[in-house]
Amino acid sequence: MKTLGLMVCISLVLWGCARKTAPTAAETAAKFSHYSDSEGKTIFMEKCGRCHKYRLPETRTADKWTKVIDKMAPKAKLNDDQKEAVLAFVQQYAKS
Repeated sequence: MKTLGLMVCISLVLWGCARKTAPTAAETAAKFSHYSDSEGKTIFMEKCGRCHKYRLPETRTADKWTKVIDKMAPKAKLNDDQKEAVLAFVQQYAKS
């Protein structure tokens, strides 16, 4: 009985820690289809989903996006022009 309980616990831990599958390119494109095409959108889609899930622009305020982009731009290896393009994109659709 102890062995069964231990197996269940280990299974639950492994299941909880398992990496979730990334969205497909089609799913990502569908999420972003209602935004106007721009350089910032393209860069955001290419760079910002590599290491974590996308945060849609309307999930944060423009001020919050400024802080996030300032912090994340070096990690994403964005140059100044790319950073400004991404910031313009997310701020255009940011929540009020």
